[in-house]
Amino acid sequence: MKKKGNFLGNLFAILILFAIVSYLLPLIKIAIAIFIIGVVLVLISCIIKHKKEKQHENNIIDINSNQYVFSPDEKQDSIKRQVDILVESIQLVNESNNLDTVLRRYLTVYNTLNKLLLYKDDELRNAGYTLKQSISETQNHMIENRVVIINQAIERNIRHDINSLKTANGKIKKLDLLYEKMKNNENLEKANIAFLEELYCNIKNNFSAQNCDTDKNLPAENSIFSSSNLLVNIAHEIADMVWIGDGIRKNYTPTNNRTIEDKIMFSSVSEEPSVLYLALPVSKPPINTPVERPPYFPTYKELTPEQRWLYWEFLSNPFSSKNNVGYAFLFYYGLERHMLEGNLEKAFDITLKLRSCYNNSSFQLYTSKALTLTCIAKQRADLALKLLEADNINENSYMPMNYLLILKYTFQFPLTVADIIKNYEYFGFNNNRYIKNQLILFTSTLSKLIQRDFYADAIDLNQYFPTDINALPLQHDMMYANISLNNYETPIPIFKNFELEQKILVLLEETHEIVKSHLREIRKQGTRTTEHQQNVSSTKLSPIENEDIPKKIEFDFSEIDGWETWDNKHILDVFFNLSKQIRTGKEILPKIEACEKSLKILKPVINYFREDSAGLPPLINCRDYGVRLYIKLGSWDDAQRVIRVCMDANAYENPNDEEAALEYLMLYREVAEVAINFIQKNPGFLQKNIYMALLSQIGEEKIPILKEFMRETYIFHKKPSSGSNKLYYIERK
Repeated sequence: MKKKGNFLGNLFAILILFAIVSYLLPLIKIAIAIFIIGVVLVLISCIIKHKKEKQHENNIIDINSNQYVFSPDEKQDSIKRQVDILVESIQLVNESNNLDTVLRRYLTVYNTLNKLLLYKDDELRNAGYTLKQSISETQNHMIENRVVIINQAIERNIRHDINSLKTANGKIKKLDLLYEKMKNNENLEKANIAFLEELYCNIKNNFSAQNCDTDKNLPAENSIFSSSNLLVNIAHEIADMVWIGDGIRKNYTPTNNRTIEDKIMFSSVSEEPSVLYLALPVSKPPINTPVERPPYFPTYKELTPEQRWLYWEFLSNPFSSKNNVGYAFLFYYGLERHMLEGNLEKAFDITLKLRSCYNNSSFQLYTSKALTLTCIAKQRADLALKLLEADNINENSYMPMNYLLILKYTFQFPLTVADIIKNYEYFGFNNNRYIKNQLILFTSTLSKLIQRDFYADAIDLNQYFPTDINALPLQHDMMYANISLNNYETPIPIFKNFELEQKILVLLEETHEIVKSHLREIRKQGTRTTEHQQNVSSTKLSPIENEDIPKKIEFDFSEIDGWETWDNKHILDVFFNLSKQIRTGKEILPKIEACEKSLKILKPVINYFREDSAGLPPLINCRDYGVRLYIKLGSWDDAQRVIRVCMDANAYENPNDEEAALEYLMLYREVAEVAINFIQKNPGFLQKNIYMALLSQIGEEKIPILKEFMRETYIFHKKPSSGSNKLYYIERK
């Protein structure tokens, strides 16, 4: 303001001076003209300056206005802040057990999406974020599904609050209070209120039924009733995976003739077999009265009321192998539909869990086929890795070898010793005598031969037996067991590699002869050969003992000194070379060191791929193997650190993967520490007995995790005894 005043004062002084001079001169007319021109100039100057100041003020006040030009750094910071808010709010909308929180955060999501609409897709990518669909599509989805989203929050809130109470009376009182509070919530729509009323009646009726039959959370036997009362009994883990064909919670409508993706052809020819019709009657069968097993390719509609009862029992506890596999198939049909048009990731994970519980050969065949072809059709290396790791853990799992090889070639996974032995017949090897009776010796011998010929624990198929998958002849293969998806096909290569088959056959035959010769020498020495003795002779020390791995591991990072100055090509070359060391290396410490070096340069690698192709690198071994390596060593904090570094580098497909990794680590650690404490107190305890010993502490649902831990961990010294192993905890220095 001072500058403005000085400017005007000087201007007026000059004008007055001119006027005086003009007055003194006889040119009156000239003086008047000069004065008028001066006044006009002053007015124009003031108007221009006022407009500039007003525009500047507007730019400062409205930072979201198109008139304001962000610097690149400011724009990226703004986007990151909004995305952070969006991610946190979406998570709370999907997971919070408080309805009011969900309603508030739903509004926050909507408003944040409005702000992100100001940015273009390339601006979002430059800030390090890529959305699977446009912002406007996401916002439309939020609006269209508001009723469903809020209904889910209502049910979560009620279930969470009443399940926290122990007595039936306490639960009923809490239910009544929640109902009264929610029905008066002015932010709920009529459809939400209708859902609330139906849910309230169903839960209250169910409590009444419990008072009549205390042994079951279901109505008394011989009663026929609407299955809508049973919705509250569905296991929470799968509650959003079932398809419902009637009532307020209806989420399934038959569709016809649709095309999904370029490579996949689909035509729906009949109704989804797993869809639940809540109006159909369900009847509890009398005690000790057998119920006929469900038919081949069952449908919910065609089940008898008693079979429907058993299916609802299955839905309350789907991961118990005591269930008839026909009901597992029926539920699995619905998961296949989710892989097609619903929640692919969750359906995939639940199917893997079902495969670990139901060893039925048909179930293993159909599920492995669908999972494998889904990975290939959708080019999901992350899901392929999950499938292979789950099958390694589950000894009874089955996958057709031609699919396994196509999967490994497609995503560049090596062929392991376990793969070869499990599928020995595929390679033309028929003499399985020693595989059955001397498995440990046979496995260790084959491993040494593969080390000799391929310089690694597994065979890099693409390096030693290259096959151009894209050049192979194709066949269109049905992907799903679900009869309503039986025209859903995808082109699959007809795989054949004679060189690979012949080489593996030679290795298996050589392994057989070496084992045979070894056993003959033992017999010559007069030693009785038993599987237990072979366990002793072929037992390897834990890598912790072999490599003398300390509690605190130090690394040499000189190889990547100054990486900040490298160009993209150099960084990528180093990263993928380290990835190969992680995947094919034999000793643990070098593999971990390669992981740590990879983590140092992970962020620029991820940024490069996201900027270039809006995706992730084909392999991120420091993420996929690093956590597992530290878990095997019992280094829980380091495992969590790896996940956090990967989260910071945006190395996961979506935030759900990040949270799932952390949650599983916490669950795994909880189970592992129970086992560790037990062995520390009971050194020499037999491994085969530990599952029963710890059942009461960890619960039946966590036994699969315990089995995985016992197979994978390096922290126990295992001394063969009585067909099992005596366990001793290894104290690292």
